[in-house]
Amino acid sequence: MREVMEMAKVPDFSNEPIEAEDIDLEETEVIVGGERLTDERAEQLAEETLAEVRARREARTKHLVPGGKSLTGGSTHSPVLNVRVPAELKSALDEQARAQSMGTSKLVRSILEDWAQAQQRAEADR
Repeated sequence: MREVMEMAKVPDFSNEPIEAEDIDLEETEVIVGGERLTDERAEQLAEETLAEVRARREARTKHLVPGGKSLTGGSTHSPVLNVRVPAELKSALDEQARAQSMGTSKLVRSILEDWAQAQQRAEADR
């Protein structure tokens, strides 16, 4: 069953209420993994599934800086953009970032945001 769950693309319903009916497993036969599902096995599967969901959530968010915000929002990682630049430009960016008491990534992000806003204004003026 776990292999099937991993292969299937399951939508994220974590923010939606879920309605489920109780099934009396003593009266209703449900087969999982070739075996009849019992209340005990259903509980075990539920615990395993919750542990897996929690582990995936933790793995997804473990690299976020505690107290820092994702630039994308929520617990979603912000996309990364890797760019090759000449050594002189890298040195100039590092020097400017130090002068402004910020990291080079933050400085470059600010420069890119300013550029994107200028492009939008230029488009609007056309």
